[in-house]
Amino acid sequence: HDFSKLADADVIIEAVFEDINVKRDTFAKIAQHAKPSAVLASNTSSLSIDEIAQTTKSPAKIGGLHFFNPVPRMALVEVVRGKSTDDQTGATLVALAHKLGKTAVVCRDAPGFIVNRILFPYLASAIQLAQQGVGVQSIDKAMQNWGWPMGPFVLMDTIGLDVCGMIFGVLKQPLGTRVTWPDACAKAVTEKRLGRKTGRGFYVYPPKGEKGDPTVDSDFARSLSSKSIEMSESEIQSKLMRAMVDEAKRVMDEKVCNDAEAIDLAAQLGLGFPVFRGGPFRVARVTT
Repeated sequence: HDFSKLADADVIIEAVFEDINVKRDTFAKIAQHAKPSAVLASNTSSLSIDEIAQTTKSPAKIGGLHFFNPVPRMALVEVVRGKSTDDQTGATLVALAHKLGKTAVVCRDAPGFIVNRILFPYLASAIQLAQQGVGVQSIDKAMQNWGWPMGPFVLMDTIGLDVCGMIFGVLKQPLGTRVTWPDACAKAVTEKRLGRKTGRGFYVYPPKGEKGDPTVDSDFARSLSSKSIEMSESEIQSKLMRAMVDEAKRVMDEKVCNDAEAIDLAAQLGLGFPVFRGGPFRVARVTT
């Protein structure tokens, strides 16, 4: 890559592979050629902006600009401020997001930022229910009936189990048992059973071009649990949403984002949180 072409850029956005060493190496190279006033942004979904910025001499000019996939359809951008990010850099990134037609939500640099931070304990809670013997399809159906556009297992298959595993790994140390990624899921990744993109994950998908509904991968389900138990839809919904609501409260308590309305908006725009439900904080107000 010819990094010298970046010399005149006012804002530079990096979107390389989600690996901290790759990110740091790329930023070190960018910083060698960017002008001192240039704002450098990482489109990372979960890696630390502060760690990325350490490879440069101007951490004040570095922030996060996390777009959501598919980018043309997703309105949300998380603007992430590291410990050293200055006000001008933060304002520039918010203005750029708005110029691109996106809604910007500002947060502090912390594992998972806002959206992944509240999503993955919810996904982990779904996996835990499956490990207890609750059917994968029963869990997905319950959450769709609650208002989600898709259930948690279909969502993980859509994201890709390799990407999910990476984010679970990033969140494991700070969040502990709230985000456990079991051996069965790690084995699926090793065997390249990554979800929709490989045709098989928690579900088996019809070959491209062929019609048909996905069916639960019975081998994967058995590797999660040999048991089979019944659980009511309301109980499934309560357990999974409690995991998300509790994590949203922690995001506030830790001042990752101290605006409940902004967190609710991020959940709607970044996760497809049912609009009629409002968001995690509105759900908390309704249920308490």
